[in-house]
Parts: sequence; structure tokens; C-alpha cells
Amino acid sequence: MSSLSWYNGGDDLAEKEYRVLRTREERLAFARSMNLFSTPFMREVFKDKEATQYVLRILTGKPDLIIRENLTEYRIAKIDSRDAVLDVLAADDRGVVYHIEIQLADSDDHILRVRFYSAMTDSELLEKGTRYTDLPNTHIFYISMNDFMNLKAPIAKVRSYIGDEDKVYDDGKSIYFVNAAVNDQSEVAKLMDYFKLADPYDLTHGELSDRVHLLKCDPEGEEPMCAITQSFVDEGKIIGVVEYMRNVLHKNNEDIVKEIMEYFQLNDYQARTFVYPREAVTA
Repeated sequence: MSSLSWYNGGDDLAEKEYRVLRTREERLAFARSMNLFSTPFMREVFKDKEATQYVLRILTGKPDLIIRENLTEYRIAKIDSRDAVLDVLAADDRGVVYHIEIQLADSDDHILRVRFYSAMTDSELLEKGTRYTDLPNTHIFYISMNDFMNLKAPIAKVRSYIGDEDKVYDDGKSIYFVNAAVNDQSEVAKLMDYFKLADPYDLTHGELSDRVHLLKCDPEGEEPMCAITQSFVDEGKIIGVVEYMRNVLHKNNEDIVKEIMEYFQLNDYQARTFVYPREAVTA
């Protein structure tokens, strides 16, 4: 018999360890407090192509940039390596690709994370049977809350050279580190200030402000905002079950993975993110 036979899907266990937002009003209030460094809210905001386009116009300094394709939470899965889930992946009308990655935590090795995501993105963009010359130009914007490299600027481009510094090495990939800690009153710094607050009544940021206002203030935004917070409730239940199985029933990790996959209808990758440290999870 499954060790989950005791679990009837109720909230009792989850409530002992995690606060469950019971009412729609509570969930909406919580969701409306989120900013653009909150991954679930950020991804909901950038489902809107015009909001993504507004941000990229400022980050690239190209006010006429036109985004024709826009994806959020884009997962790249490889059989023998860990997955990569890109926050935002977009392409403009010339085929140039843009990847926006937003990180709040300081625990990751940011530079190596960018290296990994960059490699995974390239492998996804180059289909079998195509030539290396078919790789599109890409721009990666890695946005963090803190100036972890002490750059003393809100945005800095990574520059590569071969031999002497007067010989620029250009492979079609541009990487930018952006942070919300340095305010030099530039347009990028003002954008980062908005990221930190996501004030729905600040309408100074064009289509980005419009999208945030819709989600936080308009009745049309209530359903996606409630869905965001319901996902936290659902995750809390799973985490509570995992902790109970580990600490009370003394199940090993692999058995826990199998049981929560079956009971909560998760795939292998999803189940492992609840059981193992995130850095240890592979596809």
C-alpha cells in the first residue's frame, strides 16, 4: 500500500508547516504585493509581448525594436544533462534572439549560470542538419537585485578579446549583466527601480506599466493572479507531504519521488525538484 494512503488531499498537514492562503481575497492581496523579481509574477507579466518589447527597448537602447515572438518559462530539456527553464525568450523582426533571466537570490554562481544557460540556448536554436552560420545573434540580459560584481553601473556588457584588446572577439552573442542596486538616473536604472516596486499606479513605463496595472487592478487580471498564488498553496501541500514522508515515515528520496509522482500527477523532473536540492536535479 502506498504510504500516501493516509493523505486525503486536505490542508491539515500543509497548514502545520506552511501558511495556506484560504480566500480569494487573501490570494489576490498576496499576489498584488509581488514585484518583477518574483518569478511567477514576472513570467505572467512578460506573457505580454508589448511589455517584453518595452523592457528590451530600454535594455538594448533601441527604441524602434520590434518583437515578433515572445515566450515565457521556456524549458530546454536534454536527455543527459540538467534542464534549463528560461524566464523570457524573444525574437525580433530581424531574427535576433533575446533571453532575459531574472534572479533574486545571491546563492547561485551567476557567471557559471549564464554560461550554462547560454550553451543550452545555442543548442536549442541550432537544429539538426543546419550550419553553424545559421545560429542567430543572441542577446542575454541577466538581471539581479544586487550589484554582485561591484560594477557600479546598472548595466554592463561582457566584452571578449582575442590576443590584444584592440581585437574584439565577436561570435554573435552579447551578454549583459543588469542590476537594481545602482541608480545613476539612467533609463535602465529607472526601469530597475520599477522592477523592485511594480507599483500598478506608476504608469510611467508604457506597456510594462499597462500590463502590471491590468494584472494587479483590473478584474481581467484576477484569474491569472489567483492562479499564481494557488500554485504556492499546491506546492506547500507537496512540500508538507515530502517532509512528512522523509522525517516521519523515513522514506528514502527515490521512493518519495515515485509516490508523489503518482499521487500528485507530476513528471519525474517536477517531483525531483521537491525532493532534491535544486542544483542536484537533472533531466
